[in-house]
Amino acid sequence: MKRGSIIAYRSELDAWREARTTELLDAPVTGETPATTRRYWFIGAGALTVLGCAAFLVTAKPLVFADSRLTNLTASPGSEERVSFSPDGVSFAYVKDSRAVLVEDGHGNVRTLREIPLVQPCCARWSPDGKWIAIAEKGENGSYRVAIVDPGGTVRPGSPVPGGPELGWSFDSSAVYIAQRIGAAPSKIFRYVLEDNAVVQATFPEEGTWGDTSVAESPDGELLAFARYGDVGKGDVYLQRRGSKTANRLTQQRNWINGVDWLPDSRTVVFSGSSPTDLGIFTLDTVAGTEPALVPFGRGDHFNPRVIARADGSLRIGFERVGSSSELALLRPGARTGEIVAPSTQGEETPAISDSGKVVFYSDRAGGANLWLCDYPCARARQLTFLLETYVPMTPRWSPDESRIVFTARHEGRPSIWLVGADGQGLRRLSTGHDEGSPAWSADGKSIYFRSNRGGRSEIWSMAADGDPAPRQITTGGGVEVFADDDGDTIYYTRANDNSPVLRRSLSSGTESAVPGGPSPAMHRWVIAGRDIYFFNSLQNKPAVEIVRMNLANGKRAVIAREIRRPLGIGANRSGAVVYCSFGGNETDIIALDTTVVRWPFTVFR
Repeated sequence: MKRGSIIAYRSELDAWREARTTELLDAPVTGETPATTRRYWFIGAGALTVLGCAAFLVTAKPLVFADSRLTNLTASPGSEERVSFSPDGVSFAYVKDSRAVLVEDGHGNVRTLREIPLVQPCCARWSPDGKWIAIAEKGENGSYRVAIVDPGGTVRPGSPVPGGPELGWSFDSSAVYIAQRIGAAPSKIFRYVLEDNAVVQATFPEEGTWGDTSVAESPDGELLAFARYGDVGKGDVYLQRRGSKTANRLTQQRNWINGVDWLPDSRTVVFSGSSPTDLGIFTLDTVAGTEPALVPFGRGDHFNPRVIARADGSLRIGFERVGSSSELALLRPGARTGEIVAPSTQGEETPAISDSGKVVFYSDRAGGANLWLCDYPCARARQLTFLLETYVPMTPRWSPDESRIVFTARHEGRPSIWLVGADGQGLRRLSTGHDEGSPAWSADGKSIYFRSNRGGRSEIWSMAADGDPAPRQITTGGGVEVFADDDGDTIYYTRANDNSPVLRRSLSSGTESAVPGGPSPAMHRWVIAGRDIYFFNSLQNKPAVEIVRMNLANGKRAVIAREIRRPLGIGANRSGAVVYCSFGGNETDIIALDTTVVRWPFTVFR
C-alpha cells in the first residue's frame, strides 16, 4: 500500500538513503521552464562520513523494469475505465459504461458499488487507507459532484460535494483533491478535508488559462503532481510543493495529459501523454532531469495510470486501453457460417490453422503485440510469446510437423523474422537489420520463404530454417507475400501491397506466370492450403466480402462463406477448415502492468 510502506529498490544500498532537499526549485507558473530543471538529491552526511569523502554528487540512472507482464483485468463488452486499487492491490474499482461504479475482488467476482439513474460516474479513487472510495459523477443538471462512499456503498455524511471530474487523495487519506471549474475561471485543484468539510485551494493557475486537472499527491505527502493547461488540449505535467502557490513545469508536451500518479519512491511520476514520437504511459524522474520514458508495453492509446505497491515488493500499474476489437471465427469444412472462438474484446489478426486444428494468431488482448494459441474447439487461448515491441502484422505460419511457428515481429523498430516452438520455447530471431516479414514454410519444413528489402526493394527470399546458409533471393520483379506449394518446387506470391494478381513461380526453372482465374487479393487476405487457395473476395457495392476457395489445378471456385465484414486475416488447412478475423468495433478495457522496478546503481562523482 502507498501509506507507510514505501518499497526499496533492490539495487540501492541502505547506507545510501537519499535525502530530499528542503526547498523545491520553483519556477514561475507561466514560464517556459526547461524540462531539465528539476530537484536534486544528495547523499546524506552520514553516508558521506561512512564513505570518507568530502562531497559526492549523486545522479540517478534510469529505472529498469524487470519481469514485466500484462494482464487484462476486464474484458467484457463495453467500456471499463478509471481503475483504482484497494491498498492491498487485490480488489479494484472502475467505471462501467459511464453508468455505474463496479468493484472486482481480483477473483472475477464483480459487484455494483454505486449506480444512480441519470447520473454518470466518471472517476473513482480508493483512499490509501482503504476506508473510502471517492466517486466523481455528473448529475442530472450537468454539474459535477463528488460522493465519498465506503467499500459497501454507504455515502459518507457531508457528501456529495461540488467538483470534479478529476480526483486524488492525500497520502494520509484525510483529504480529497478535487479539480473544479467555477464559471469562466480556470480549473483549479481544491483540497476537501474530511474531518471538518473545509475546502482549501491547492493550485493557482494564471487567469485566462484553461487550468489544472489530474492531480496526485506524492506518497510522502510533500508534493503535488498535476496537469496544467494554458489552453484547451495544450497541457504539461507540473510539480508543486504542498502548501506552495508556485509550480515547476516538468514536461514540454503541450498536449493532453490523461492521468497522473506516483511511484512509491515519491520522486517518479507516472502519466499518460505524448511525445514527438510516442503516445502512451510514461515515467518522469522529478529529480534526475531525464526526459519522460515509456514504461514496458506502455505505447498506445493508454490512459489514466494508477499505481499500487504490493506486499511482495512488485508494482502494479493499471490503466485503460482503447483498442479495436475483432472476432476470431472458425469455419469447419462444409459449414456456411463461422463460429466465434477464443473470444476477447481486443484485436486479433492474421490467424493460421494447422492440419490438426491448432489455431495461432496475433492478439493484443494482453496489451502487447504477441502470438496466442488455442486447440480446437478454441474455447480458451494461451499466450505464446511475450515480446515488448509495438504492433506489426505477425503472419504466423505452422511448420509441416506443427512443432514450430515462424512469424513476423519487430526488433529495434524493424519487422523481422522469428521462430518459436509450439510450446513457446526456443524463441529466436532469424533475420537482422532489414525490413522483413510474411514468412512461409517449404513443404519439407527445411526452408522458410519471406519478403525482404535487403537487396534494395521488397523481394521474395528463402533461407534455411536453422538460419544457415545465408538467404538467397528468388524474385527480381518485386514480392511482398508468399506461400509454398506441396510439390516442393512452386511458390505463390504477390508483388505489391495492392490488388496485384497472385503469381506462381517454379523454383527449378525460374518461370513465372499469373494463376489462371486467380484472385487479386491485398496482403493478409489469401492463403494457400494443399492444392487450394482461399481468399476474401470483395463484392461490388457491398461493404462485406465473401470467402472463396479455388482449386489451383482446375480453377474451380466455390463460395464457402458470405457477408464477412471488414476482414483482417485468413488461414486454412488441408482438411478445408478456415479461420478468419473481422473487425468488430472499439472497446476500452482495463489492463495491469505487473513489474519489479529496479533503479540502476548510482554513478558517484568526486
